[in-house]
Amino acid sequence: MSTFQPVIPIFSTDHSVGDSILTVNKESTTKYPISVLAIAKTHKLKKIVVVDSNFSSFWQLYRNAKDLEVDFIYGQKIRICADINQKDENSIKTESNVIVIAKNSEGYSDLIQLYSQGRHGFYYVPRIDWNILNKFYTENLIILIPFYSSFLAYNTLRLNYCANPSFSSFTPVF
Repeated sequence: MSTFQPVIPIFSTDHSVGDSILTVNKESTTKYPISVLAIAKTHKLKKIVVVDSNFSSFWQLYRNAKDLEVDFIYGQKIRICADINQKDENSIKTESNVIVIAKNSEGYSDLIQLYSQGRHGFYYVPRIDWNILNKFYTENLIILIPFYSSFLAYNTLRLNYCANPSFSSFTPVF
């Protein structure tokens, strides 16, 4: 017999350009789009998950969530490829996304360290490779394989795509 587990909503914010218009403001107004924190407050949610494509939302989200007494779990959607040193059109065919969630405050530091490895991207897009993910993975992180932008979706739906993951240091959540 299983016990009921509450659902924790997952949001992206306007800091993930092109992925969302939700803000991290304390409240929603007619001047701005609705806030993930306003949604949490309205629906009496005590915990939310925010997954963004960069860290620009974190501090404002941290301050505002603390003021509203909303706990949040923070994660990053990170582009990953076969070899970070390969910078040609074929390397794009090995790219996909992973989501890395910080389990705790140490995980936040580990996430920053991992994310910063992607600063040498390709075509101005930050990315890491599977070796970097395995090297910088810690028990303070959770690796998620997203449905819509993972190696599974890309290998299946895109012609000549070949993203080959390496899970030598972790077991991802699909």
